[in-house]
Amino acid sequence: MIRRADFERLPDTMDQAELEALANQVLDEYESAPSGASPSEYAQCLYELAIRQGENYVAFSLPLSERIGRWIRTVWASDDSSLVVPLAGIVANLSMKEFIPYLERRAAEVKDPDAQRFVRQAIHDLNRL
Repeated sequence: MIRRADFERLPDTMDQAELEALANQVLDEYESAPSGASPSEYAQCLYELAIRQGENYVAFSLPLSERIGRWIRTVWASDDSSLVVPLAGIVANLSMKEFIPYLERRAAEVKDPDAQRFVRQAIHDLNRL
């Protein structure tokens, strides 16, 4: 079972193959979770992996990047406010510029000032790429 606490304890730098395997495991578990399972825990785990992937300066493989993109589009349709920061972090760390419009819409909707700053920073970072 995927638990955010386990991912938070991962080393700061990791082998690319190991990161990709863990990301696929998170997505596999979400896809096999009971219908209606909250994506929040999975998003937090992917966010932790995206941070570490950024330290490698190597992009995830195209199939994995596309898979993560599809997953984000699926879960971002929900109104779960706990998803805003981790999804913005995933998008920014994986340089997924195609999600800038999603971020801009969410930035306008976010009520928490810290979360809103985080989302605006992610937009800024992506626009600099």
